[in-house]
Amino acid sequence: MTAKTIQFQSKGRAYQVSNAADLMVCFLQARREAAEETLAEVREKSERGEIAQWEAYKMEKLAAKLLEFYRTKEKLVSLYAEAKRHHPELAKLLEEENVELASFFRASEEALQKLGSPENLE
Repeated sequence: MTAKTIQFQSKGRAYQVSNAADLMVCFLQARREAAEETLAEVREKSERGEIAQWEAYKMEKLAAKLLEFYRTKEKLVSLYAEAKRHHPELAKLLEEENVELASFFRASEEALQKLGSPENLE
């Protein structure tokens, strides 16, 4: 399998991603950033009075919980990605405890191959 590289944009900066572990982290970072934007939008609409106070409260609470979910998952996957690169025996233990990590890693490898192909870089 040849190494592919894709570019990931985050907060105005571009990063080169060339391995599945980093792609996993980038994916969750993008999800977390989207959740941050959603929470900020809900708060702005609430402050402008565009949504009822009770509805704003429920929406803000939901958006905050979604943000916390992605922050937590991003931390878990970051630790896994580090283990995958530097401590393979730890990565194996983590995969045994959380089958989703191994599945996510395989999907990231496939996505990197697909996204890194020349026809997708134009």
